[in-house]
Amino acid sequence: MTTTGDPAPVELNTHIQTPAREGPRRWSARSGQVNRVTHPGNRPRATKARRDSGGCLPYIKQPPHGGSVPAPYPAVGTCNTPSSSLLLRGLCAKLPSLLPLGDTCSKPANFPSPWGILHSRNTRLASKATLSPLTPTRRSSRAYRRLLIRREHVHSLSLDFHLGKRTGEVLSALNKGASINQFLEQVTFQVVPMLVDLLVAIIFFYIRFGSLYALFVSIITFYYLYLTIRMGATRADQRRDMVNADREEEAVKNDSIMSYETVKYFNAERREFDRYSNAIKKFQDAEAKVTYGINRMNMCQSVVFMCGLLVTLLTCGYQVSRGDRTVGDFVLLVTYLNQLQGPLNYFGTFYRTVQSAMISGERLLELFKIQPTVVDEPGVKPLKECSGHIKWNKVGFSYDKRRTALQDLSFECKPGTTTAFVGESGGGKSTVLRLMFRYYNCREGSIEIDGHDVKAVTIDSVRSFIGVVPQDTILFNETLMYNLKYANPNATDKEVFDACRAAAIHDRIMSFPDGYLTKVGERGLRLSGGEKQRVAIARTILKKPRIIMLDEATSALDGETEQKIQSKLMSGKFGQDRTLMIIAHRLSTITHADQIIVLHAGTMVEKGTHQELLALNGRYTAMWEKHCREVRVVETDTSCPINAAKEDLPSSGWIRGRVRDGRQA
Repeated sequence: MTTTGDPAPVELNTHIQTPAREGPRRWSARSGQVNRVTHPGNRPRATKARRDSGGCLPYIKQPPHGGSVPAPYPAVGTCNTPSSSLLLRGLCAKLPSLLPLGDTCSKPANFPSPWGILHSRNTRLASKATLSPLTPTRRSSRAYRRLLIRREHVHSLSLDFHLGKRTGEVLSALNKGASINQFLEQVTFQVVPMLVDLLVAIIFFYIRFGSLYALFVSIITFYYLYLTIRMGATRADQRRDMVNADREEEAVKNDSIMSYETVKYFNAERREFDRYSNAIKKFQDAEAKVTYGINRMNMCQSVVFMCGLLVTLLTCGYQVSRGDRTVGDFVLLVTYLNQLQGPLNYFGTFYRTVQSAMISGERLLELFKIQPTVVDEPGVKPLKECSGHIKWNKVGFSYDKRRTALQDLSFECKPGTTTAFVGESGGGKSTVLRLMFRYYNCREGSIEIDGHDVKAVTIDSVRSFIGVVPQDTILFNETLMYNLKYANPNATDKEVFDACRAAAIHDRIMSFPDGYLTKVGERGLRLSGGEKQRVAIARTILKKPRIIMLDEATSALDGETEQKIQSKLMSGKFGQDRTLMIIAHRLSTITHADQIIVLHAGTMVEKGTHQELLALNGRYTAMWEKHCREVRVVETDTSCPINAAKEDLPSSGWIRGRVRDGRQA
């Protein structure tokens, strides 16, 4: 609208009748006239009538001046998935056709205005600018969480794996294995789009500069990628050595820290420092080889690209000198070739990253491939009830085919009875408890609980009815209350106190400054051996199992305390109708057992009560006489100040009474 005389009202919309107030005058360079501009504060608000029926569909169907709507225009606002980025990379070649839109939209015409489309699309893009960056992070977090959860696979492995593993090495493998998540993320969001970039670049060079330059770009790309993959493959062993050296370094460090007491007992600090220093040196040597290989590969990559760039520019320069191409073509070619170097450099970096991630994750993948040797048979059902009736029928087992651990072992434990296993070390006593708890499956015969073969019911259901007190008790670095309730999180404080009284540890805990909130330290090292064993016994009582197995669980206790605990386990509300299986080297503590089984080299040589076995005058009698002689020496040798101090202990009289009972028998 030109200013010829008095200013006329500015008509913004045919549906709006109120004229706008005259605004400042501005010079229009295009028309050579002064235009009046409506004051921003007095612009009428747009009404719904401005939005023509049909939205953007009429504009797409009938563009202005019979033109066509470029594909990226309606597609930009619909990119909601990572795969859409691949589409946009292909559509970028069409972006130059968007330039005429500025002139098109500035001319009045009888077609719907595209500004509504632009506004809605810009609004969506603005929201995506803040939310879209969070999407890969959210997906990556979910993938990483799933990967970490898979670490529970290590807990599902059988005991044979855990007996032979190096804890530090396994922990290092689990931590380094998280790099697999980075590999998957980069492949999904970086590599595939980068390959599309290279393909689009080759097509563009073919269309814009001809087949010769497309061939140059193809050769540069091919040799660059080939060199990267070939040299990277030759360096794979070096990188694997570096990862293994790093894992060994972590293992040495963890083992040394976990064996802190042993290191101190033997004054081996300097030895451990040297061992760790050697591990670090091996890692640094391996890392230096990898770094040298990377630098060499980078140099070769630069040579390949610069040679290709030189040949391409010389060819284009020659064509410019002949007049076949313009200087603008030369500048455009240089610009595009420089842009091409970015994806190629990224691929080189990515390939090294992928190789490192895969090698770092090899050990984790190996752990995932290891399958437990003891699993539930298909279709088995859980053991719903258990009275504690145990029966072994000619059970045979071996850890190694070259050596038999148990052979033709048969016995029966009725509910509420106590069965003790004695014999020399390595005779198979602990193996009996491991088979009972289904750490292993027997090779021959069968093990039954209440008439059900343990292989015919689920492992978890069997273990839920069994409580085990091992000789070496491991506690969590938490409070005593946490460790006690670990067996039964729903137990009340009163139940915890009663269980601790039964295990003769309640008064000792109450003497601590923090009582039941006392932190026990790493693996319970702040407690003595006897205290840890009594905590383990109390924890087992809280589980309320039908079958209790004690694997020398009271070896660190004095005889009187041991006898009190065992009597509690066999009588009263804690031991009512519970089946008790005991492994003991101190024979005076198992004379009350309903049956005693003597094992020798994995075979049962004798079975009966204490009196019956003494009457046989066999292996058990020899063991008992040896035990009596040892006790007699301890009780009569008062020259030792330690033994003199033991005269005041009530356990000494209890042991003497047990010895006399045995001799009289």
